[in-house]
Amino acid sequence: MKTYQYPFEVGDKVVFINEEGGGVIASVLGPGRVGVMLPEGLEIPVSVGELMLADPDMQERLSEELVATARANEPVTAQPSPVKKRSTEVPELDLHIEELVERPRGLSNSEMLRIQLEYFEMFMAEAMQNRWPKVVVIHGVGEGVLRAAVRERMAAWPHVSYHDASYTKYGYGATEILIRYGGGL
Repeated sequence: MKTYQYPFEVGDKVVFINEEGGGVIASVLGPGRVGVMLPEGLEIPVSVGELMLADPDMQERLSEELVATARANEPVTAQPSPVKKRSTEVPELDLHIEELVERPRGLSNSEMLRIQLEYFEMFMAEAMQNRWPKVVVIHGVGEGVLRAAVRERMAAWPHVSYHDASYTKYGYGATEILIRYGGGL
C-alpha cells in the first residue's frame, strides 16, 4: 500500500489554480483532500490538485507526482450541478440527496447529512467568492434536521443572515440567505 505524502501543511497559504482566491490550509481531510479556510471564515474541502502554494519560495515542495497521485485517488462522478439559476438570477442549491449523488441507496442518514453539508459549504464558498448578495438553499421539509444543520452553520458567519424563502415559490422547504460584503470581505 502506498503512503501518501501531503504537499501542504496546516497553516500554508494557498491559491486556487483554476479560480480566483485562496486561503489557508486548516485541516487534512484524507488522501488528496484538505480543508481550506477562506478569508470569509468558511472552511471548504478541496482536492490538493486544485491548489498551489501562495508563497513562491515554497512552491518547490509541490511536485507534479504528488498532484497526479492526489488526482488518481479522487473518485470521479459525472453529476449534474445541483446549483440552479432561475429567471430571477438568484442562485439556488437543491440539497435533496438525489440531486447530489448518483446512488443514494445504502447511505446512512449521517452520511447523507455530511454530503449535503459539504455541498452547502462549497456552495456558500462559491457565493462568497462571486459576491452573490442572495442565494436560496432548498433543503425540503422532512424532520427539519438538514434545515437546522444549515442554519447552525450560518450562525457562525456574522455577515450572513437568513429567513424562510418564499412560501409561494418553495413551500416550507427552503431558506433564503443574504450575504453582506464590506469591511474587507
